[in-house]
Amino acid sequence: MNTVFQKGAKVLFYGDSITDAGRSRTVDTEWGRGYAARTARAYQALLPEQGIVFLNRGISGNTSADLLTRYEQDVLALQPDFVSVMIGINDTWHGWNEGHVIPHETTEANVRELLGRIRRDLPQAKILVLEPYLLDSDPKKISWHEDFEPKRERIRAVGQEMADYYIDLPKLFAEYMSHGVRQEELTADGVHPTEYGHAVIAEAWLRCVGVIQ
Repeated sequence: MNTVFQKGAKVLFYGDSITDAGRSRTVDTEWGRGYAARTARAYQALLPEQGIVFLNRGISGNTSADLLTRYEQDVLALQPDFVSVMIGINDTWHGWNEGHVIPHETTEANVRELLGRIRRDLPQAKILVLEPYLLDSDPKKISWHEDFEPKRERIRAVGQEMADYYIDLPKLFAEYMSHGVRQEELTADGVHPTEYGHAVIAEAWLRCVGVIQ
């Protein structure tokens, strides 16, 4: 089986609550209850001989600016060989929704700066970007699309330009829904995945890096 990782590689999940998913803050080998944990457990079960080290540094509530603020401690200091980034929804949730709008240009600049720092400081590292999404399973959040969609499009453009790997989660979820999966089965509140939603993301992640077909 050909994957993108060398033996003993260190893989870092970096993002907000979707990545955090209740992870431990003290035990590196405990990855929470979300897609990061599902991905790490599946990978290690399928390819234990590779000795891949998985680390989760998602923090609930983080915006794109927060990822820059803690970059030195939670990315650079860990010297990962692969960085998986998912960010963006909180630039709307904790910005536009709470009355202090984060300009679309700021979100774009933050994501570009983050990926640029990784490229500069960790030239050996590969980058995977997961495109953020907002489903309509919570009617109260439907109005958020006005602010979120331009941000998402800018994140998409930067990610497709600068990352080595890219997962289009809105498209992925749309494909599932086109086959009869209800959006509430993927995320009850439009943002945080259900167990099934996390499994869908983990499967896409593993497929992206060549673990499954």
